[in-house]
Formats: sequence, C-alpha cells, structure tokens
Amino acid sequence: MKKKINSCIQERENFDSAHVDESGKTVMAPRLYISAVEDFNGLTLEYTLPGVNKDAIVLKMSEDSISIKGETDSIHYSSFYRFTCPVLPKEVKASYDNGLLRLKVPYKDVTLDMIDIDIQ
Repeated sequence: MKKKINSCIQERENFDSAHVDESGKTVMAPRLYISAVEDFNGLTLEYTLPGVNKDAIVLKMSEDSISIKGETDSIHYSSFYRFTCPVLPKEVKASYDNGLLRLKVPYKDVTLDMIDIDIQ
C-alpha cells in the first residue's frame, strides 16, 4: 500500500502498527517529520529512533528513495519511502543526536539531465 505523505515523499507500506518478528523483536517504522526547506530547494526529514546507537543505523538513499533501519535490544525500526521529486543523495547532510536523525535533502534540478531534441 502506498500512502502519500506530502507532495514529494510517499510511504511504501503503512507501518502504523507494530508487530513482533520471529526473533522476538518489535518491528516498527520510526516516526517521520517532514518540512520543506525555506528556499524550496529541498526537504528536511527528521526520524525518531529512540535508544538506537548511531552505529546501528543503516541509511541508504537514491535519487528516488530512502531506506532507514536501526535496532535496539528490543526494537527493530525499518521504513522505506519513495521521493516523487528527485533528490541529490550525494549532497545529503545527516546528523544524529539523542534519538533524532535529521537529514537535509536537496532537490535535484530536473533540467540538469535534459537534452535538446531536434524537431523535424
């Protein structure tokens, strides 16, 4: 199931409820807070990962998606989102402090990959 969160990000699955996996850990999505950067050049994403050590966070990103995973002794956090506006993953700035993962995600200029088409 896809759920649109705002105009530029879409949740792949609905993880509003938690479940227990075969190892006995609770599996749940971290809370996500989104805001558009003031100059409209990107997004600020904030994920709550209470109790997760920075070294236990796996963050993967492409131009059109993001995957977040993290674990504590009893909880496995996991989420996957699609960007409907392309972003620049190599330019993302990430910080983690006291259970809050903050990402500054710049939008990709969609005209960068445009090519000229000859009209006949």
